[in-house]
Amino acid sequence: ASLAAASEALHADGGSEAIKGRLSSAMDTTMDRVATTFNETVKAGDSRKEEVLQQFAGQFDDIQAGGCKGVVEADGTAHLAPDGLVARLQKEREKIFEEQLSAIEEGLK
Repeated sequence: ASLAAASEALHADGGSEAIKGRLSSAMDTTMDRVATTFNETVKAGDSRKEEVLQQFAGQFDDIQAGGCKGVVEADGTAHLAPDGLVARLQKEREKIFEEQLSAIEEGLK
């Protein structure tokens, strides 16, 4: 089963609530695992892996939204879903940078 098929099943009318619950849980678990890996990747300074995870997050968000959530304007500006994986990864990166900045400031005292 593909991620796209799982997303379609989640959004389908008349489907089993039990199956929708399990699919939703699987999507949440995927988001958690990607966010954890992203966190570790940023801390390790692996920019290549970070880029791949961000690309996956964008595709994940598009699939989860049925292909219409991550709208990109002609100038390249993306409109991110506030609850999507891309936005979550951006928050993770900001949190890591804040932690690193605090550690540097503390070291300078």
